Amino acid sequence: MVIGNGMIATRFAPYQHEDGFLIYASGVSNSNCLDQKAFNREYDLLRQYALRHPDKILVYFSTCSILDDEQKGIPYVQHKISMENWIQGNVKKFVIFRISNPIGNTNNTHTFFNFFLNQIIKKHPFDIWRFASRNILDIDDMYKICDYILRHEFFMNQIVNVANITNYSVLDIVEAIEKHYQIKGIYNIVNRGNGPLIPTIEIHPIISQLQIDFSHNYIERILNKYF
Repeated sequence: MVIGNGMIATRFAPYQHEDGFLIYASGVSNSNCLDQKAFNREYDLLRQYALRHPDKILVYFSTCSILDDEQKGIPYVQHKISMENWIQGNVKKFVIFRISNPIGNTNNTHTFFNFFLNQIIKKHPFDIWRFASRNILDIDDMYKICDYILRHEFFMNQIVNVANITNYSVLDIVEAIEKHYQIKGIYNIVNRGNGPLIPTIEIHPIISQLQIDFSHNYIERILNKYF
């Protein structure tokens, strides 16, 4: 069973008729959201499905931003922490995936990647934090890792980080987008920023087994694939 209709829910469509799993992918998609009503709707819907299907393995998608000191205090991240806590205290069987920044076919303009794309293409000025980095992950690679974990029943009743083994500087990401579209962005470089430290050691054997390649041209491959 898959709940949701966004990018993650669509990618997990193979689980739609899997009786053993409840894939909950109907959460708030805008990390800048400040609307408590939206957070409450996610909580109410999750609770409804989880209590209705107590024998299914609940799969919930949280965020690696919980590990980012600059992000963990924002309402969206605090909401994700609350959801994690509820699941751990009330669900018999679950896996919580803390994911980084999945990239794929989506109309969600609130992702950081789509923000830079739109600013560059529309020639809108923006700031780049010189020392900022982001962790990006092809939605297909994310699916492969999560699917492998679920099929092998790894990390049952645990939280596991699903992310790229490498962060990329925001400046490198912007320059890759510029090169891809052959458009020069209008931006000012500011001496600010940092990057999330996401432990991925637990999934390194899985990444190796699946032969997922996070080499230096990963950004370019994502751009060629989806954009």
